[in-house]
Amino acid sequence: MVKESSLKQARTFKEVTIPRRRSKPRRVKVSKLLLAKMRQARYLLWLLCSLIVADAIISNFIVRSGVGTEGNPFIQSIVGQTSFVFLKLSAALFSSLILWKVFKQHRRLGLASIILFVMLFTAILWWNLGIWFIGQHNIQVLSLI
Repeated sequence: MVKESSLKQARTFKEVTIPRRRSKPRRVKVSKLLLAKMRQARYLLWLLCSLIVADAIISNFIVRSGVGTEGNPFIQSIVGQTSFVFLKLSAALFSSLILWKVFKQHRRLGLASIILFVMLFTAILWWNLGIWFIGQHNIQVLSLI
């Protein structure tokens, strides 16, 4: 007869093979909740990279068409060039790597940081799309002073 505690353990843990250098891989029990959090962090990091690249493409398009200017003074001189998108892509991958390292060491802080950056770049992307829409349709924005 199987004990209740062993059934509960079987449901909450999964064996994962961890590769090791110059030796045989070892099997470690990892909770399913941890695996779900790691999967969630990976999906959010891919979403963050996609948002950063989309921001670069839209910013590049807005500057080239003359509808707006780049707000970041550090990269203002290279916006409009083809190397700008590649620079943003490499920065996105590098920042995702750093956030993944933070997540692996401090799970809550890492996940909170990833979510914060996804929200920030979503807002930036919507801002850029709003600027493009206003510029394309020649809408006069009233300033409330």
